[in-house]
Formats: sequence, C-alpha cells, structure tokens
Amino acid sequence: MDKELIEVTEAFTRKNDELMKSVKALEEAQKGNVKGADIEKLNSLIEGQSKDVEKLNSELERMGAELKENVRRSKSVSDMLNEAVTPEFLKSAQGKGKSNLVTLDAHPMNMLKATVNEHTHLTFSTTNANSVVLPFNEGGVSKAPDRQAYLVDLFNTATISSPRVMWVERSARTDGAATRAEAAIMGASDYTWIRRSLDVENISSYVKVTDEALTDWDMTLSEIRLELFGQLQRELDDQLLTGDGSTPNISGVTTLCNTFTYTGLNASVDAPNIFDAIAAAAAHVRNNLYNPNYAVLHPTDFAKMNLQKDANGNYVLPPFISAGNMVIDGMRVVVNTGITAGQLLVGDFTKGTVYFRKGIDIRLWDQNDTDPIYGLKTITGDMRAVLKIAQPAYNAFVYDAISDITTAIGS
Repeated sequence: MDKELIEVTEAFTRKNDELMKSVKALEEAQKGNVKGADIEKLNSLIEGQSKDVEKLNSELERMGAELKENVRRSKSVSDMLNEAVTPEFLKSAQGKGKSNLVTLDAHPMNMLKATVNEHTHLTFSTTNANSVVLPFNEGGVSKAPDRQAYLVDLFNTATISSPRVMWVERSARTDGAATRAEAAIMGASDYTWIRRSLDVENISSYVKVTDEALTDWDMTLSEIRLELFGQLQRELDDQLLTGDGSTPNISGVTTLCNTFTYTGLNASVDAPNIFDAIAAAAAHVRNNLYNPNYAVLHPTDFAKMNLQKDANGNYVLPPFISAGNMVIDGMRVVVNTGITAGQLLVGDFTKGTVYFRKGIDIRLWDQNDTDPIYGLKTITGDMRAVLKIAQPAYNAFVYDAISDITTAIGS
C-alpha cells in the first residue's frame, strides 16, 4: 500500500507540474511572446492534463481514506478507549458528578464491564447518533450526462490570426466552350468573381465561486473548468447547426443549406422509409456534384430506422447499409440529440471549415467588481469562432424533415 501511495503521489506531482508548464506556455502564447504557437492545441493539452490530475487526485483521496481505515482497524478496542478516555476526562467526569461508575484509577476497559440493564443497552440508533464514523469519499462528481459535441468534428477546422475570414467565389460563369468550323469565331466565355467575408463571433460564460470553496475542495477549479469546457463546446455545436448569422450568432449549416428539392426521385419509391430518405438526400447532394460523407440523425429516428419490419415481421435491411447500420449509401451515420427528432441533415462536410480566432480559454480573476470584499473569484470561459461555407457549397448539404422527403419520393 505504501509503495502504491508513493507511486501515485509521484505521478500526481509530475502531472501537476506538466499542467502548470502548459498553463504558463498558454499564457505566454496568448500574450504573443511565442510565435507560431498553436493555442488550440495548448488548450486541448491542458484539458487532457487537467483530467489526468483530477483522476490522480481522486485516487490519492481514496488511498488516504483506505490508509486511515487500515490504521483504525489495526488498533484494539482497549487502545482506542485509552486514546479516547484520558485521565483528564475521567477527572472531569467524576468532579462534575456525571458518572458513579468512573473512579480516578479506573481503566477505560472497565467501562464495558457495567451490568447490562435497560439503561446500558447499545442499540443501532444510540451507536449511530453518538459514534464518529470515518467516511469513505468516492472520487469525482456524480452528475447527469451532457450531450456530446459532434458537429465541430465533422467539419474542417483551422486557427486564424485575424478576426475576419475572407475568400473569393466565382459567382457567375458564361460557358462558351463549343466545337467550331474552320475560321469560325470562338465561343466567348465569361466569369465573375466576388470577395466575401465573415467575422468571428464570441461564445462566453462565467462562474462566481467563493474563496472558501476553492480552498476547501481541491477539485473545485478542475470541475468548473470541465463544466465550462462542455458548455462552450455544446453552444458552439448549436451555433454550427442552427445559428441564424445575425451578430453575435454564427451562420449555421441548416440556415445556409437547401431543403430536399431533387425531383429525379419524385413519386418513384414504394413504401419509402428512413433508409430511403437518407439515400434520396444523398442523391440530391450528388446531383449537385458534391460527395456526401455524413448523415446526422436524432437517436429516436435512428431507432425507428433499425426497428422497421415488413408485413411478415422481418427486419427491413436494404443492401446499401453496412457496419451495423452506421454506414448508409457510403455515408457515416452520426447519431446525436443535437438535431431535432424527425429532421435529417446530409452533406459533404469537407466543404465547411470552422475557423478559431481563439480556442476555449478558461481564466481565474480576483479583481472583478466587488469580488475582493465578498471573498469571491470570477472564472470566465470564452472562445471566438466562425463557420465558413462558401455560397456555391450551400448545395453540398440537405436539411429537411424525414416525412417531407418520404412524401416527395413515395409512389
């Protein structure tokens, strides 16, 4: 036990030192003292190191409690009574007339030799109310699970050094390419290019915490950091999906893309189901000359899709699925509660890029407002990001109600 405790303690110290070095490196990078520093990677590194430190801290707490329990169990009842019932206690008890059983030369073990009668019975209630029980503290914090962020992992990501993203689009083209007779005039082609831009937007939150909470519970700061990380990630996720583009909101993919309008499959599918709706949306995207790579579904719709049966009670499994129904028509299926039940998002996510001006930054402040006189600290978390999908690539995505798609393609 001692060897294991030493090893865990050394690992905790080592990991904590690494975390402190990473935090210092991040601070230097944010001040501009380190050229070419990848702030997003540093933030990810700090998040991982914080989790390692938290796990090791929980293990140390568990081992400490176990060690105390082992020490307690190694003592005899006589030893424990000798420690608890001191000569000073005996003198005080006799002097105040609190007991006629205790004498100055009485041994504490004699207290257990009293005649058992209705006045000396030990019951669960009396023992529970008057005993000091060493508690066991389970590491970590019990809490309901949060939705996992997913959309940022589907798009390309990049870090920029400017608050604005700019690019050039070809907005129009006249195609004059054609065969021609000898000495005939060539067909004229014409192109129009325009410059577009988007500004990064802020996603932020803050927490007030007392100095006592930070001092009395070692995990306070780590838990708040983890909570803020998750909150900001999920808000970014929501913005990437449904943001309306009106500052300070990001333009989300479902705001920019099209509904299902592909007429090539209209009224051509018998008894269409969710599998068919996904395949039809993919056909829409391919008809626009893009290659869809993801289909996003709510867990309810994913379950309905997998539970479909024919008239004989046999499960319906079309030939264009694989890997446990997680790949349909060549697209990986992503299941998340972030999308509304009954809706379907299919697209070529390589045509969108999430640009980060600043990754998630968690800071501790002690001079905000009236914090000093109330013994408080302010912990802030913020990030700056934007989703860029060029206007021509709006056609790389389809977002629509599953029922609308099946109605359109049903024969």
